[in-house]
Amino acid sequence: PLVLDSVTFNEASRLISVNASRDVPEDTVCTADWTPRVFVVAMDRDHLGDGELRAEIGSSERGENPESDGGTVIRED
Repeated sequence: PLVLDSVTFNEASRLISVNASRDVPEDTVCTADWTPRVFVVAMDRDHLGDGELRAEIGSSERGENPESDGGTVIRED
């Protein structure tokens, strides 16, 4: 299972970036699929504005930059 480490919004690129990490040590037996998790991230609509929005999730553990490929469109113009 994952835990959220950070959620940010880059107004210039219209990208919501989420960083997550595993909630168990790497040497733990893999039963993570037995405890699935869903995250709902609420953000003030006035802060997000109008127009296209993109979102992407990255791994804090692997040092991934979630803004690397521009994300997936989650709201179109």
